Amino acid sequence: MSEAMILTDTVLKGIMTDAVVARGYPKDLDAVLQAGVYQVGGNTENGLPGAGIYGVMVVYATSSYVLQVIYATGGVQYQRYRQSSGWAAWYKYQGIAA
Repeated sequence: MSEAMILTDTVLKGIMTDAVVARGYPKDLDAVLQAGVYQVGGNTENGLPGAGIYGVMVVYATSSYVLQVIYATGGVQYQRYRQSSGWAAWYKYQGIAA
């Protein structure tokens, strides 16, 4: 059985900081392995799912898995993940107006 971890102020602050900190404009999305919120678009040179994509990228990461989700302008969402074998292809999800 695993031991429970006590959520002290320091531990909780570290979790929340990693989850919500704005990390700026990365040049290479393939190198983004740290959890956080990033802006993508004009300054991004590598790893975008296509040309002319601008938006916000949210990254969830563990020691063995990384998920990148881009919320692009126009209601389009892109997702991909990385495990030990490298990055999977980007998947595109088109929003439908309510």
